[in-house]
Amino acid sequence: MPSAGGSINFQGPNYTGYLGVGEIDGVFRLGTPVKTIIHSDVVTLGDQPIAFDLPTDIFNNNHFFPTRGIGLNAKEGKANVFLFVGGTALTSGTPFFQAASADMPVGMLFTDVPVSPTLRFSSRNVISRQRTSIQALDWHPGKWLRTGVAAGIGSNQPYLAATTDIESSRLSLKAAYLYLCRKSVPARHRNVDLCIGSGSRKHFGCH
Repeated sequence: MPSAGGSINFQGPNYTGYLGVGEIDGVFRLGTPVKTIIHSDVVTLGDQPIAFDLPTDIFNNNHFFPTRGIGLNAKEGKANVFLFVGGTALTSGTPFFQAASADMPVGMLFTDVPVSPTLRFSSRNVISRQRTSIQALDWHPGKWLRTGVAAGIGSNQPYLAATTDIESSRLSLKAAYLYLCRKSVPARHRNVDLCIGSGSRKHFGCH
């Protein structure tokens, strides 16, 4: 695929950024994230991958939304709050520049609150063509045991997950139960639709 372009990185006392410009197969592409700190809040403008992880993701915790818009990371009391307004993005690029193009409007609100030294509450809310709102608890009473439960709606459908992760000198066990709706999702919407089936998964071993 013919391509041409370039990129630069820039930074200042309280900001960092990137600008990538070029053509891929004759189509102009642009990528430009800028991150700055306003008071104690971190603000990101432009392209950014947003992690969508839950404490029940013990087998795979690398879920990201490619997005383009404005994101705000803030701390309110004990709570960590992330707010995003903009759209999902379709990423593209070459070894010498990375770019993206806007796809569909989306808004996100994520919160993480420590309830106690061993218990944490998480909330993940996404509004796009469909709505996702999942609330989760993560209980970690010791190095050897971690359990989580998450419930809510994913792409307007019921969602439930429960997991246990045990790791000791003699036993390693990971167990998960997931309930998600069964639905055919068009490929271009999969980055915001959470609807992939139901089932359970276990893994264990002895040392």
